[in-house]
Amino acid sequence: MLKPLKRDALLEVRIENIPARFVISAEEQLKKYAAELLAEANLPCEGIEAYGTYKRLVLHLTGVPAKTEEKAQKSYGPAARLLKDEKGNYTPQAAGFARSRGTTPDKLGVETVPNKGEVLVFETRLPGRPSAKALAEIFPQAIARLQFPKNMVWEKTRFRFARPIRSLLALYGDKPVAFSVAGIKSGRLTVGLSAKGSRQLKVASAEKYFKVLEHANVIVKDGERLEMLRRELAALSKRMKLQVEADPELLSENLYLIEYPVCVMGGYSQDFLKLPHELVHLVMKKQLKFFTVADAKGGLQPYFVGIRDGVSKGQRNVEEGFRNVLEARFRDAIFFYTRDLAIPLNDFRDKLKTITFQAKLGTMADKTARVEKLAAWLAANCGASVNKEEVAAAAIHVYSDLTSNLVKEFTELQGIMGYYYARNSGMSEKASRAVGEFYWPMSAKSPLPSSKEGALVSLAGKLDTLASDFSLGAIPSGSEDPHGLRRAALGAVRIILENGFSLNLRA
Repeated sequence: MLKPLKRDALLEVRIENIPARFVISAEEQLKKYAAELLAEANLPCEGIEAYGTYKRLVLHLTGVPAKTEEKAQKSYGPAARLLKDEKGNYTPQAAGFARSRGTTPDKLGVETVPNKGEVLVFETRLPGRPSAKALAEIFPQAIARLQFPKNMVWEKTRFRFARPIRSLLALYGDKPVAFSVAGIKSGRLTVGLSAKGSRQLKVASAEKYFKVLEHANVIVKDGERLEMLRRELAALSKRMKLQVEADPELLSENLYLIEYPVCVMGGYSQDFLKLPHELVHLVMKKQLKFFTVADAKGGLQPYFVGIRDGVSKGQRNVEEGFRNVLEARFRDAIFFYTRDLAIPLNDFRDKLKTITFQAKLGTMADKTARVEKLAAWLAANCGASVNKEEVAAAAIHVYSDLTSNLVKEFTELQGIMGYYYARNSGMSEKASRAVGEFYWPMSAKSPLPSSKEGALVSLAGKLDTLASDFSLGAIPSGSEDPHGLRRAALGAVRIILENGFSLNLRA
């Protein structure tokens, strides 16, 4: 006997461009809700996968049978003792219950139900129904359940979604699955990407969807796009005899900004490498999503790798456009950096009086004063040999860069720029390094400050933050830790233990 034929099912929600950060969560939700809805509908399948780009969300079901499974449906009636009377005849209650279910009393059973005891029950078997009909209910429900950090309303049904839905493709095998969401009817049409722009495509079956899109320069599956991107970056590294720094976080972000990755490599003026390298990395990675390029020793080189979406025609024009944007950002950074270097470090520190730390705890200048005092006490009582002058010099300026032009523009550089401004002011390398490493460790496994002096200054900052917040009752609970107190506490413990400090913090 031949096994019933199983086919793939596919849903594509094509949307206006959504932020890359929305995609991973949407994929996870789509997979989760599909599994729940399939189970409710008694429709098994062999596999459930969800994929996404900034332009489309895709649900792929493999091994879906032609019909849902039969489903048992139970109806409960009166107490089992009412089935028959003393003479063995069916009671009016039993006969009425059977009649209401379209059956006869002899077809009734008995089942124990919690809190009710034994009751009469009638079980029917609901036949399976065509999978395409079940999917026509499952697909729109799965779409409607998706949650995003921000939603839009754009049409008369007031359907909420991250961005307007532009088309719906839904297939079971070669059959269309008919439904509508937000005024959009599903069908078998989608859009690919060609050298001349987007073009409409007709998909014959769910099984052919991925190949049809691939021929139209859209790689739907995340893993395949990622592997393609890695191959291109590796090939560039080999050809240049340099190393394209394939930062995992940047790879992930680019992955959802493109549907067909094409690497574009270019160069920029060597003069921009006079900027702090952390600033160069930030401009390239955070602002433009470009990959940096280094030599074998990790030295930054004047090249970039940007990722364009689509086939590689007009590559030279794209490279030129990327370079122009990058160099414009570098010139902005030079402007801010040059202005900051002309300002005395003490002037930055004086402006901390204008920044509130917390309403009940004063300004950042007040916090700086507390850190200075605590750092001096720690240096005198840590049980280790440290240079107290270096500790004091660093502690005065750990927050000074917060008022600089560059840190106002690029907040991720707080602390980092403090090092450069401290060196520019004539501070020693060790004290400047302590300023630059003040926020270390940034995580449970990241490096500690490189000197004991820097470790003590960092510890003073963390202890002050903990004492300040706890004094206000801002104590972390459950998963909530808005002020990063757990990170501060773990960092403080690591600094004390790994530096061998001996402290009596009750003193």
